[in-house]
Amino acid sequence: MVFVISGIALILISALLYGAFIMSSMVCKPKVYSKEHEVNMLSKWGFDYEDFERQIEENGGKEGFEYESQMGYKIRGFIVRSKNPKAFSDGRQRVIVLCHGYTNNTVSVASYASIYYNLGFSLVFYDHRFHGESDKNTFCSMSHYEALDLKGLVDFVRPMFPDSAIWGLHGESMGSATVMTAAPNIGNLSFVVEDCGFTTMHEEMKASLKFKFNLPSFPLVMLGNMFVFLRFGFKVRSVRPIDHVKDITCPMLFVHGSEDRFVPTRMVHELYKQKNGDKKLFIFEGCTHAKSVLAKYEQYSQVVRDFLLEFNIIGDRG
Repeated sequence: MVFVISGIALILISALLYGAFIMSSMVCKPKVYSKEHEVNMLSKWGFDYEDFERQIEENGGKEGFEYESQMGYKIRGFIVRSKNPKAFSDGRQRVIVLCHGYTNNTVSVASYASIYYNLGFSLVFYDHRFHGESDKNTFCSMSHYEALDLKGLVDFVRPMFPDSAIWGLHGESMGSATVMTAAPNIGNLSFVVEDCGFTTMHEEMKASLKFKFNLPSFPLVMLGNMFVFLRFGFKVRSVRPIDHVKDITCPMLFVHGSEDRFVPTRMVHELYKQKNGDKKLFIFEGCTHAKSVLAKYEQYSQVVRDFLLEFNIIGDRG
């Protein structure tokens, strides 16, 4: 009897450890989507990526770049110049840096980019480490190292624009966590938009486990955290975008879908409370994770435009 109980216990412990190991792989070495997959996904939601690409090509095309992070791997992206260099009466260029989400790539943020492009902004796209066309000889850290990459990338691309340019950041999901973490360390930012970002990596792992597998967080998340540290060298509990929001001094727009279960909608309210100074919050009713801009493109465009006008970021257009 003792041997039977011991055997069952050993099987359960082994299963938990294996599950936690798989969880750490899903977090840090996920299957990342191709650009073709993202184009098809956008198309299903009614966004014509090929038409957006045509607009870009007709107005000067893309300027590719390769940036070497401080940790030695390559981050690749491209710049799209404003289709109307005299869009704003003050003569200053506007530039938005777009940060895609977990497992995605530059294509997935095209819908957001088109909003800014139509307003007269120049666009900076890039693939996070382990994603898209950036180096795969690394791993995803859910904004921990990605935030350092973003800071370095902004420093890298700034000289490609006039000193007077007005800069903003827009992130989706993990890209939002990256933006929130990096923003306090990026000088001369005029605004930040975060869409469906999470409060902490630990809480997001719990929410994801519940959403995907309907499993309780204990003890898998605790063990998963252990494997992340042992295999990838960073602590899950140190990834806390919510701790950085209070240090963002420029105006900030918080966006979330009311039906988001992957990054629960409650998180945006927790983030919003931490922001001091100028801020706005908008919940898109009926929208799931990272689908607000696709499900309600015109309304989303208006929300962004109203925010930029309210805080005098775009002002009167020329």
